[in-house]
Amino acid sequence: MIAVPIAGVDLTVGSGAAAQTITPLSIVVVVLVAGLGAWGVLALLERFVKHSGRVFAIIGWTVLALSLLAPVTGGAAGAVFVVLVAMHVVTGATLVIGLPLAARGRPATSGDDVGR
Repeated sequence: MIAVPIAGVDLTVGSGAAAQTITPLSIVVVVLVAGLGAWGVLALLERFVKHSGRVFAIIGWTVLALSLLAPVTGGAAGAVFVVLVAMHVVTGATLVIGLPLAARGRPATSGDDVGR
């Protein structure tokens, strides 16, 4: 949202016929999919794993590291590379750090409270 209109960076990866422009809509969709996926993984871990926060952090940081391969192998260079890496790191770190904090802040529910 800042790189394109303010800094004038054209988020295009690759060259020639294989060039792909990264639009704000594609960014929003990918972030929503990643967020929902991370939320689902955390929910499953909280249900079935004793140290869910630690396991979620390991999975999350690993997925973030692997996602950084996309800008590297996608042919991004210069400012485009920096912007794409920054977007990956900000999104990934927010999910890995923020989701468990949000989960700890919500009240626990039990079947005994239904209907009260």
